[in-house]
Amino acid sequence: MEENIRPRKRTYVIVISAVVVVLLALLAFLYCVMSWRQADRFPEQTYINSIDVSGMTVGRAKRELARSVEQYELTIRERDGKTETITGEEIGLAYVDNGDVDDLFAQYNPYRWFLDNRHTDELVAAADTGFDQEMARAAVEGLTCFTNYVPAQDAFISEVDDGYAVTPEVQGTELQPERAQSAILDAIRAGAAEVDLEAEGLYVVPEIRADDPALNAKVDALNDLLRADITFDFGDDRVVRVNARAIKGLIVENEAGEMELSLEKVTDLVRTKMAYRIDTFGLTHTVTTHNGTTINLKGGDYGWCIARNSTAQKLYDAILEGYQGEMEAEYQYKGKHMGVDDIGGTYVEVSIDQQMMWLYKDYQEVLATPVVTGNISLDRATPYGSVWAIDGKQKDAVLGSLDTVGYEAPVNYWMPFNGNVGIHDADKWRSAYGGDIYLTNGSRGCVNTPLAACEVVFNTVERGTAVVVYNLSDPETDVVSLPGEFAPPPDPDDWDWDD
Repeated sequence: MEENIRPRKRTYVIVISAVVVVLLALLAFLYCVMSWRQADRFPEQTYINSIDVSGMTVGRAKRELARSVEQYELTIRERDGKTETITGEEIGLAYVDNGDVDDLFAQYNPYRWFLDNRHTDELVAAADTGFDQEMARAAVEGLTCFTNYVPAQDAFISEVDDGYAVTPEVQGTELQPERAQSAILDAIRAGAAEVDLEAEGLYVVPEIRADDPALNAKVDALNDLLRADITFDFGDDRVVRVNARAIKGLIVENEAGEMELSLEKVTDLVRTKMAYRIDTFGLTHTVTTHNGTTINLKGGDYGWCIARNSTAQKLYDAILEGYQGEMEAEYQYKGKHMGVDDIGGTYVEVSIDQQMMWLYKDYQEVLATPVVTGNISLDRATPYGSVWAIDGKQKDAVLGSLDTVGYEAPVNYWMPFNGNVGIHDADKWRSAYGGDIYLTNGSRGCVNTPLAACEVVFNTVERGTAVVVYNLSDPETDVVSLPGEFAPPPDPDDWDWDD
């Protein structure tokens, strides 16, 4: 029995061994077959330039790459969700077999197929394409993002209804052209599917933002200037108000690009809004004479004259200080009355043709007296046709000099108003006044006045009082209206103080 069992066991061993050998041979055969099949193909899960070349031969992989090149399209992602594309055709893109795919395939061992198939390979064959550089550059430069864009803008100071405010920066869609074009060309060279200009930081970035401390400090300083509210009252409802609205027009941008209060603009305001409208010194005065004739008298040295530079500096400093209230202009010359009628109610009127002088105080006539004016026959006529100011008052004066003019004339009262021409008493050498005396026996130019009348004038007037001298018999006298006629009112434009 034992002898029968042993041959049977030996048979099992032989059979099992044979099966194992056959299986191993089959596995070896299958391995060789797979290795043989993998010898000219890329492993599974292999990608070249994002193209799946799994199981492809080198030749087929090249054809797939060539086909993908023909379909190439680069997407340019821009700000605000906008996109543009550049196609392979636009840049003359073509597949170039320079051995890159062969080199990639050479890194695989067909006998390791069972290992290579277990992972994913992302391969790059960037050099396997070529494009026309000039066509590519032209295509990039022709993108609308380089020609149709909103410029970036820094935050800046702007004028608003109640003052000044910061206008926020504008991000815009303006690219840094050289950097952006270079990035797009680099994406084409790399065969990339898209390039995000925002992510690459290729847009122009505003340098000054709305929260900039320096910018906001400037706005605060400008609004601080607008606190000033200054009023100049020139009488008869002629008011010039320098408030926030007016001050805005005085703030300009300097050479450094900074907003500041301009002394030049303030001076211009004083000149145009004040001096041009208020100044009467040496200008035309419209006067109604004793007999009711209204005439225009030009020249002379009476009236108001604003000192423009000193007034402007005074106003400029007040605005900077935020002053609020009334202010008086500075003057080079002053009249006696601030108003449309700057002569006021106290003045002297001299008529050459009537040889009369009238004295008014507070608009009431207090004196009417005959006088003798300059000698016509000796060409010593008293100047007329203007309004002058009394330059001074002197008692017991001596007019003339034996050394200079060959005579001396002591007078009790002397009131010059035009150089050496003035009003004085003459009773020491005259016994009559008025009439035609002046034609042949007149003065050397002064207004000779009876002593008693001269004393009244001397005690009434003061330095700066107006002296109106005219000659209605002179055809060149500018007559506005005759007695009883309607005199035209002032030009309405002269009263527009708030324009």
